[in-house]
Amino acid sequence: MCGISGQIRFDGKKVCESLLKSFIASLEHRGRDGAHFLNFKNVGFAHNRLSIIDPSHNADQPMTSIDKRYVITFNGEIFNYKEIRHKLLKKGYQFKTNSDTEVILNLWADKGEKSINFLEGMFAFAIYDKKLEKVWLIRDRCGIKPLYIVKKENSLSFCSEIKGFIHTKLISAELSVKGLKDYLFMQSYIGSKTLFKNIYSVEPGKYYEINIKENKIEKKSYWSINDIKEEQLTYQETLENFETLFYKSVQKWSIADVPISAYLSGGLDSSSVCTVASQFQKIKTFSSIFDRKNYKDESYYSDLVTHHINADHHKISLNIDEVIADHRNFLYLLDMPIAGYSAPYKTLSRHVRKHSKVVLTGHGGDEFFCGYPKYLIAAFLFSLSNNKKQNNFNYNLLPYLQSFENQSRYFMGKAAFKSEQEIINVIFDRAYFLWQYVNPFFKNIEDDYTPDNAIFELHKDLNLSGLRKTLFLDQKFLLSSLLHVEDRTSMSENLESRTPFLDTSLIEFSYKVPEQYFVQSSLKSIIRDSMKNKLPSEVALNKKKSGIMFPIMDVFNKEMKHIVNKDLKYLDQTELFIHSSDHILSLHPENYDRVMWILWSLASWLKSYKIL
Repeated sequence: MCGISGQIRFDGKKVCESLLKSFIASLEHRGRDGAHFLNFKNVGFAHNRLSIIDPSHNADQPMTSIDKRYVITFNGEIFNYKEIRHKLLKKGYQFKTNSDTEVILNLWADKGEKSINFLEGMFAFAIYDKKLEKVWLIRDRCGIKPLYIVKKENSLSFCSEIKGFIHTKLISAELSVKGLKDYLFMQSYIGSKTLFKNIYSVEPGKYYEINIKENKIEKKSYWSINDIKEEQLTYQETLENFETLFYKSVQKWSIADVPISAYLSGGLDSSSVCTVASQFQKIKTFSSIFDRKNYKDESYYSDLVTHHINADHHKISLNIDEVIADHRNFLYLLDMPIAGYSAPYKTLSRHVRKHSKVVLTGHGGDEFFCGYPKYLIAAFLFSLSNNKKQNNFNYNLLPYLQSFENQSRYFMGKAAFKSEQEIINVIFDRAYFLWQYVNPFFKNIEDDYTPDNAIFELHKDLNLSGLRKTLFLDQKFLLSSLLHVEDRTSMSENLESRTPFLDTSLIEFSYKVPEQYFVQSSLKSIIRDSMKNKLPSEVALNKKKSGIMFPIMDVFNKEMKHIVNKDLKYLDQTELFIHSSDHILSLHPENYDRVMWILWSLASWLKSYKIL
């Protein structure tokens, strides 16, 4: 796990070394085991290293192939690198390291662009072919590892984090109005957009091919769920297939030349990951607790799991003052405001890093195997829509909706008997009503763009049911935000986070499963029923586990009140909105907590990057 950066010039000039050094300085937190750069006639690559596989200096990056033709700067882990290496050795390829980085170099020499299809893991990398004078910028299928670009007339620059571009003064920090619309709609960003003007993300499952001689940049896709078809499986076959794939995934994603650990909230996903991982090696597990009266302590469930698997468990008590301190420049750390509260993850990462360089998480289980209450509500709403294909809802589960009465009432009131598109808009619109308060000066820019239409363009041609489209869009937006947070908060503490649920085999399998099995007996039925004999029964049968919940609004209204008020006043001074923050909050008391978080995050971001 590392930080990568660099620049490709189209005017024949050499990349400025001070730029590469500045990139390295901006990403120091992502890798403190080494920092190097290589500069050629018009291509410069830089690298900050956190050594996990082959920690020797032989595996330092940027790395050049033995024949000197290819150069790579790589962030991530390739979990099937040993199998690929073995095949390449049989073909006569030579290796000077035991790293997965060199495997990519030799695989590229063997298969070129097709190499990407053989890589399993999490990755973002740039690879340079000196002979063809081409560079490729590539990001993994789910976007676990970040990669951003800035295109200018004579150059294209890339970096693992947006702050690298700002730190190097390559581009000034300006607000993207399209990005602002996305943010207000759902606190995430559609396609390659960011909240920064002229700074774009390389999208998951895509890559850029850059022809330096011809000054040509081509965006390509190498992976999509469009070609995956639902298969005729019995429920028992589904459970057996899931179990086989899940065990293989956890085993693969546990590969490291350093000790690994795992987060354990006591919920189904993290408990499943820890239970399976413990069968391959002794692991340390970590859960967080908060010293707060109104905090719901669910460590009872994590205690059951750790006793069950005999793990070396650590309960980390997150001190309120420490968490508050981590709010300083927190939005600068994140690069952009996103959905959900996340500062405690940075605090927890700092404690975990004292014991380990690698931590396993349960991210992805909810979004690919139907874990949130809104999915069950959505399935019911789609069954009531005018689309006759949406009629496979299990009405025996209707009483289960009573467990989520408030959420059910909200969605039912807004979207019952509506079209598929209207249902999707209701599900994903978090606070677009705030757009009405934006200063007309900004409204007149990009006035023709709307997030709901952009979302429709993403799913309109997918041959999927409404429920599967909801899952697909959550994978695009909600999961993307969670992974964004996980990457920034863990890497800020030099900790590598891994997500076994996001193995390609499991992702593709989730699209092959007959839809009704997602909620066969409850939410996340496939995971729950396949793991119920491996977990403590109280954990497997617990359908109301809330996960790590920090009482942020209580802290915002007490210990952090003066900080929050100061930031909101800064937002008011920017005149981005026609009303003050206090007035906007008073207009929406029913959404107070959500609006407060949205406004404070935006205010802190604007302040951190000195925008407006």
